Amino acid sequence: KEGLAELGVDSLTLTITADSDNPIKKAATDYIKELWETTLPGLTVEEKFVTFKQRLEDTKNQNFEVAFVSWGGDYPEGSTFYGLFQSDSAYNYGKVNSPEFDAAYEKALTTDALDKDAGAADYKAAEQALYEG
Repeated sequence: KEGLAELGVDSLTLTITADSDNPIKKAATDYIKELWETTLPGLTVEEKFVTFKQRLEDTKNQNFEVAFVSWGGDYPEGSTFYGLFQSDSAYNYGKVNSPEFDAAYEKALTTDALDKDAGAADYKAAEQALYEG
C-alpha cells in the first residue's frame, strides 16, 4: 500500500515475460503471479510467454517490465553470479550501474583473488552496494 501511495495510484499492473518453451518457467511464473497478487494488494500480474530466443532478444533490447531469467553457476565461486551485475556485462538486463559494486567486484577478481577471506569481504561489499543501490 505504501508503494502504491508513493506512486500516487491505487493499483498497478506488471507484465512478466517468460519462456513459452519451458514448462518449469510456466509453473514458476504462475506461482510468482499468485504470490505477488496475494501479498501485494492492488498489484495485477500479467503473464507474457514467448520463445526462449524471443525472450533473449527482448531482454537484450530492454523490451520487458519484469523478465523471468534463470542463471546457473558453472563453478563454485562468487564471480559466476556477481559478474552478471557489472555495469558493462552483456547479461546485466536490469542495467545496474554501480561504481561501488564494480570496484568491489574487480578487487575480488584481481587484488584479492588469491586471498579467500579478502575476496569474500569484497563480494560482501559488492552485494551491499547492490542492496543499497
